[in-house]
Amino acid sequence: VATTLVARKAAEEGKLGSVGQVQPGGELKILGEDDQELGPNESGEIVGRTGIMSDGYLNREEATKAMHWRDSEGRLFYRSGDVGYLDEDGWLFLSDRIKDMILSGGQNIYATDLEQALNAMPEVIESAVVARPSERWGETPWAFVVKGLGVTASEADICRLANEQLSAIQAIAGVTFMSELPRSDIGKILKRQLRDGLSPLA
Repeated sequence: VATTLVARKAAEEGKLGSVGQVQPGGELKILGEDDQELGPNESGEIVGRTGIMSDGYLNREEATKAMHWRDSEGRLFYRSGDVGYLDEDGWLFLSDRIKDMILSGGQNIYATDLEQALNAMPEVIESAVVARPSERWGETPWAFVVKGLGVTASEADICRLANEQLSAIQAIAGVTFMSELPRSDIGKILKRQLRDGLSPLA
């Protein structure tokens, strides 16, 4: 999905937080859970098309089909794997990766929202929130936190303080302290590794 990534222009237009607008010749749409198009300021999966698009994955027909979506006119769009929304002026705002979204009790929870609340706390250096399997809710948010040097707050304290800033739907079920978060060679947090180490909650 190609956008014009010009932070200064976004600031000038009063669109702080936006990643930009679609480039000339490109098009973006936002899809709901039923793959129907959503309107402005409605959050869903981002799909896009440009004048030059790849044919898909080599020798992986099913994977290629999964990344395709066609509109009512039959035009081909590619699924980005990102969640976000377009405002009424066509500015794109990202919320999360679909694979990192948490489905708890039928509600979609964006891990990035919870991470922002945690990372704003003076006790926290950085955090990563993932979906933990839950017998009651299906999934529930669980946070991995790197706390600051000399911080005496417990895992329960961090969880409570964060939840005071969040809605009841977003409530973090628990916190695990880590000395550092696992990262790839390019510095990306390995959330799958964090998820795989969690057992289901009752």
